[in-house]
Amino acid sequence: MSLFESFLFSFVSTLGWSVYFNAPKKDLLYCSLAGAIGWITCILIEDYTTNTILSNFIATFIITLFSEFLARRLKKPAILYIIPGIIPLVPGLSIYNTMLDLIQGNYLQALERATNVAMISGAIVMGMLIVTSVLKGLKKIQHLKDINNLKNIKKDNK
Repeated sequence: MSLFESFLFSFVSTLGWSVYFNAPKKDLLYCSLAGAIGWITCILIEDYTTNTILSNFIATFIITLFSEFLARRLKKPAILYIIPGIIPLVPGLSIYNTMLDLIQGNYLQALERATNVAMISGAIVMGMLIVTSVLKGLKKIQHLKDINNLKNIKKDNK
């Protein structure tokens, strides 16, 4: 499948999930872009590194950065763009195959797949966590600097 087709299908898929999650109509394009950008990033990184976990981490990192940028620009919560954006990255087929292996009694194969699913899920969570934590920390530092500046101004006026 070409990159354009992957972009288009992930865009449409994310659009459907955004509608399902009742995202505001004005934000459907941005939600869909987050998912499409994340999926293309995941494909490109995986082709380059052959590491599914790393590619999901970097894709989620990019989705979260994009979502945080949109949130500040459009004055909306970032989660509005993050949740639909990560939907294409969720390892649904691997989860299904894990359950199928358990039902069929292939316990070693199920354990291997479950471990892979857990690692991908952890990579997705870590990608979101790192970006949001760093940005919140930077915001807090800026807030403390603003408070110190106000204190200095008050001292100078006395």
